[in-house]
Amino acid sequence: REDLVFVGSGHLQELLKEYSLESNTQAMLFFAIPKLGAKPIDGFSPTNPEGLTCATGKWAEDLAVRLKGGDLKCTLLPPDHFR
Repeated sequence: REDLVFVGSGHLQELLKEYSLESNTQAMLFFAIPKLGAKPIDGFSPTNPEGLTCATGKWAEDLAVRLKGGDLKCTLLPPDHFR
């Protein structure tokens, strides 16, 4: 169970808490793939030029490395800043 990684829009907290999974790795992904075979387009804004995708938990760094392989950014956050 500790190796599960949850990806969502940030509305998973109650569900994760219900099943005692709130300390698992979690990520919010912000990128788009405009068409089949196209490169992903990273999500960012003028106030967040470092990108909007973020992750926390045991496997967050590994996830960030994988995303970087696709030219996508991922900010690593401590759990209290992720929620």
